[in-house]
Amino acid sequence: METTHYQLPEFDFVPPPELTGAAKRRYPLAIVGAGLAGLTLAADLASRGVACVVLDEDNTVGVRGASSRGIAYMQKTLEIPARIGIYDRIAAKGTRWSAGKVLSGNDVLYEYDFQPASVSLQPPFINIQQFYVEWYRVDRIRELGLTDLRWKSRVTGARNLDDHVELDIETPAGQYTLEADWVVDAEGVNSMLRQLLQLREHSERGLDRWCITDVKFTHKRVNERWTWSRRRSTRTVASGST
Repeated sequence: METTHYQLPEFDFVPPPELTGAAKRRYPLAIVGAGLAGLTLAADLASRGVACVVLDEDNTVGVRGASSRGIAYMQKTLEIPARIGIYDRIAAKGTRWSAGKVLSGNDVLYEYDFQPASVSLQPPFINIQQFYVEWYRVDRIRELGLTDLRWKSRVTGARNLDDHVELDIETPAGQYTLEADWVVDAEGVNSMLRQLLQLREHSERGLDRWCITDVKFTHKRVNERWTWSRRRSTRTVASGST
């Protein structure tokens, strides 16, 4: 077994038109947050011919220092990358599986396989690190060519006006104000935009704690999910080659 260190991609900051002397304009849609939700929406809209601006305070995907925030993607979720044109890359990189076992020590308490009842073109599950599925979305957005991806663009102010929204943006090249007919907040549970606009939050925080670890085996293993059941806790291993 060997240790793998992931190198997250870094995307170049490009000064926006507002800071290069271009005439001021209002955009139809701005998306704040280039995470999984924001990039999915931007890619889906671009595949339908709808242009937008995406703002993110960082210049990479995933989370620095925590590459595998998400790991398992269900069949219904996999239909979305198929629709926007990146499923083949996810399937080639990830581990496809459908079967699993619940164990107590070496005893199998229960086993299952979702594939026989599947009616989708996608498998029941694919295990893949989240930063890959975000990275592939960035590549697809660039291929489609309609979306303005603005990295290192931090929203510091927001005003909800009668017929549009104004966003104050801080960048390495200076500050500017962006106008948009509509704004989608895709920042997640710690949304700065919701705080700036004093919007009510409906977030929930679970009590579970997860430790997601990527392990590379030198020998081939069957693609199954194993869950060990104990009196006070459970331990889950998704086995397979990636």
